[in-house]
Amino acid sequence: MPNQKIERPNGRQYSAKNLLSALTFFWAVLVLTGLLLIVGRPAPVAAQNPCSLAVRDIPGSVSSLIRECGILLGLKASLQGSASLNWSVYRSISQWEGVIVRNSRVTGLNLPSKGLTGKIPSALVNLSNLQWLALRENRLTGSIPTQLANLRNLQTLDLHGNRLTGPIPTQLGRLTNLQWLALSENQLTGTIPSQLANLSRLQGLWLHENQLTGNILVQLGNLTNLQYLYLRDNQLTGTIPTRLGNLTNLTELAIGGNRLTGPIPTQLANLSKLRWLVLWNSQLTGTIPSQLANLSNLRGLYLNNNRLTGPIPTQLGSLSNLHTLFLADNQLTGNIPTQLGSLTNLQDLRLQDNQLTGTIPFQLSNLSKLTTLRLHNNQLTGTIPTQLGNLSNLRTFHLYGNRLCGAIPPALLNRRGLTLNPRSLPACPTATPTATSTPTQTATPTATPTATATATPTQTATPTQTATPTQTATPTQTATPTATATPTQTATQTATPTVTHTATATHTATVTPTPDPKKCANTAAIPNPESASLITDCETLLDLKDTLRGSASLNWSIQRP
Repeated sequence: MPNQKIERPNGRQYSAKNLLSALTFFWAVLVLTGLLLIVGRPAPVAAQNPCSLAVRDIPGSVSSLIRECGILLGLKASLQGSASLNWSVYRSISQWEGVIVRNSRVTGLNLPSKGLTGKIPSALVNLSNLQWLALRENRLTGSIPTQLANLRNLQTLDLHGNRLTGPIPTQLGRLTNLQWLALSENQLTGTIPSQLANLSRLQGLWLHENQLTGNILVQLGNLTNLQYLYLRDNQLTGTIPTRLGNLTNLTELAIGGNRLTGPIPTQLANLSKLRWLVLWNSQLTGTIPSQLANLSNLRGLYLNNNRLTGPIPTQLGSLSNLHTLFLADNQLTGNIPTQLGSLTNLQDLRLQDNQLTGTIPFQLSNLSKLTTLRLHNNQLTGTIPTQLGNLSNLRTFHLYGNRLCGAIPPALLNRRGLTLNPRSLPACPTATPTATSTPTQTATPTATPTATATATPTQTATPTQTATPTQTATPTQTATPTATATPTQTATQTATPTVTHTATATHTATVTPTPDPKKCANTAAIPNPESASLITDCETLLDLKDTLRGSASLNWSIQRP
C-alpha cells in the first residue's frame, strides 16, 4: 500500500516515497563528491609536459632542462636522417644518445658517425648553454648556419667530414670562447675569413681538404695559443707567412698540398714544440733551411713534391726524434749525408726522384728501426753496402733508376717480407787499360816486352830501331816473350864498323789472365755477357757456396754451365 506508514522503533514514521528520495539524495552526494575529488587532483605528469618524465631523475631546478628537452625532440626528425636516435620522454635525458647534461642544462651534442643527413638545424642556437657541438663524419649537406655564431658559450665546433658547401661564415669570429674549430674534409669554398683571427683562445684549427682559395692569413700568426694548424690540401696560393714563426705553442703544422710558392721561411725554426711539419705537394723553391735542425722535437718532416734545390743539410742528422723524413720529388743534389745515419729513431726515409749523386752511405745501416728506404730515380753510383743487410725491420727497399752495380747483399735478397726492387744489378765494370808506347831500341834486335809478341821488323843500315807496339793487357800480367826477327840489313863498314839497325815493329799482345773463380761473365757458366741479371745471380751463389754447402760438395763452378 503506497501510503502505508512504517513505524520505526524510535517512534518516527517514514513512507516509502520519503525513503526513495533519501536514497536518491545520498547517491547524488556520492557522485558529486567523486567528481570534486577527480577535479581537485593534480593532473598527471604527462599531461603537464611530456619532458617532465625525461628529467625526473635530474636534481635541482629542471625548468630550463625541460625546455631544452622539447627543443631536442623538435630537432630529432631533422637531425637523425637515416639514423635512429633513442631520444624519448620515456627515457631519462641523461641517457639520450650524444646528449651531455651538466648542472641541469644541455651543454653538449656529440653525434659522430651516426649517418645524419640533411642540413644543420639553425634551431640549435636555442640551446644557449651549448659548449660542445660535434657532428663529425656524417652526411650533412648545405651551408654552415650563421646562427651558430650566437652560441656564445661554444668551446668546440666540430663539423669535420661532412658534405657542407659554401663559405666559412665570417660570423664565427664572434665565438670568442671557441678553442677547437674543425671544418675539415667538406666542400667549403672561398677564402679563410680574417675574422677567425679574433679567436684568441683557439688551440686547434682544422680547415684541411676543402676547396679554399686565397692566401694564408698573416693574422693567424697572432693566435699564439694554437697547437694544431691544418690548412693542407686546399687551393691556397701565395707564400708561407713568416709570422707563423710566432706560434711557439704549435705542435703540428700542416699547410702542404696547396699552390704555395717561395722559400721555406727560416722563422719556422722558432717553433720549438713542433712535432710534425707538413709542407708537401706545393711549389716551394729554394734550399732546405739548415735551421730546421733546431726543431729538436720533430717527429715528421714532409717536404716532398716541391721544387727544392741544393744539398740535403747535414744538420738534419741532429733531429734525433725524427720518425719520418720525406724529401722525395724535388731537385736536390749532392751526396746523401752520412749524418743521416744518426737518426736512430727513423722508420721511413724517402729520397727518391731527386738528382742525388755519390754512393749509398754505409752509415744508414745504423737505422735499426727503418722499415722503408726509397732511393730510386737518382744518380747514385757504386755498390750497395753489405752493412744494409743488418736492417732487420726493413720491409721496402727501392733502388731502381740509379747507376749502381755489383751484387746485392745476400741478407737483403733472402729477407722474407722485404719488397726489394731491383733484385739484381749489373756487374761493376773491370778496368781494361790500353797501353800505346814508342820505345827506342839500339843495336839489340831482341826485344823483351811484357807480353807474348811476334814481330817482323824491317831493318836498314841505320842502326836506330823504332818500334810502335799496340798492347792490350789485363792489369795482372807476367810474360817474357821472345821476339824473332828476320832483318834485311844494308851496312857500310869502316875500320871500326858500327852497324845501326832501324826497325819498325808492331806488337799485338794477347794476354790470357788467370780467371777469377767467382766471376761468371764470359765463362762456361754464362757464355752470354749480356745476361747481366743472371751474371749477378751466379756470382751471388758463388759467394754463398762456402756458407751453404756445409759437409756437402756442391758442383757450383764457372767451368760448368
